[in-house]
Amino acid sequence: MNRYTAIITGVVAAIVASLASLGGCSSLVGDPCESGYHLVEGACQAGRINSEPDGGVHQDTGVTIVNPLDGGSLVTIDAPDAADAAVAADASVPPDATTCALPTTKCGQTCVLLDSDPFNCGYCGHACQSGLCSGGSCVGEIAGNIVVIGHDYQAADPAMDRLVANGVSLNASPFTDVAVRVGYWRGTATQEGGKAAISRGLAQSGRSTSPTSVATVDASSLAQLDAIVIEPQVGDGAAAEAAGAQAAGALAAFLGAGHTIVVLETTSGVSYRYLHGAGLADLAPPVDASLTPVTVIAPADAVAQGVVSPYLAQPSSVGYPGAAHVVVADGAGDGVVIHASY
Repeated sequence: MNRYTAIITGVVAAIVASLASLGGCSSLVGDPCESGYHLVEGACQAGRINSEPDGGVHQDTGVTIVNPLDGGSLVTIDAPDAADAAVAADASVPPDATTCALPTTKCGQTCVLLDSDPFNCGYCGHACQSGLCSGGSCVGEIAGNIVVIGHDYQAADPAMDRLVANGVSLNASPFTDVAVRVGYWRGTATQEGGKAAISRGLAQSGRSTSPTSVATVDASSLAQLDAIVIEPQVGDGAAAEAAGAQAAGALAAFLGAGHTIVVLETTSGVSYRYLHGAGLADLAPPVDASLTPVTVIAPADAVAQGVVSPYLAQPSSVGYPGAAHVVVADGAGDGVVIHASY
């Protein structure tokens, strides 16, 4: 504390007594601040206490006052030293200084607007290459894509092959001599017909693929891919949802970087639970659409390019009731192929 602490303590005490005798400001009673400080609007502040016309009290530093305890001698109240400032800071900083008020979101130790922050655009850590973020999306950045296909590709026709090939190519190099880099995550799938179907479908437009088996869906396994294919999941739906949740962060970053996720489904499958766990889509349980004619209802969509319509949905095909962003639908209007951009 500074050298005038004892003197200032007496000065403040005397002023308190004077104000009390005049029926003055009762807020001075029980003041929790150390000598040389006064509680103003919930914070300890340093300096002289002087009455104001509005009945309040305010403080100044670097002023001279009369010390009534020492024969009327003059004393100057200094600004607080480092130790005093630390005490004042402790008294005024709330317990959690990084709690963010809406509409901001806490990213690390900073409150940001995910709608416009170019370093946290849409979600924490998503930095825009353009330096511009609008509406939670990076300006000038290619959108990522999610394609859900209700075919497991145990059996397929050329129309089905072309659909899945179009899906994995959405964000790949436009040059036909460059192989499309596709990763495959098997999970609980009992077959992997998607690989052969994609190869056949790409061949229809003179393209090829560079397939990779993905053991764990994480940032390192996705780093060199244009698209990741989630093979048709079967068995325990809760386990599929948990697997999706484990991969959620990596998949969100993959989408944010402008890549594609293709999810295949089968009859009695649980890929839709994987999608839910990963936070990618909220779909109703699929219904059987096997061996029924299905129709392209969004012919302008990139996934539908070159796909004949109608075509026959082969065995183990499904549709999602009430789905949005439908590209191909069955006779009941259920979504057999869904494409959403993010």
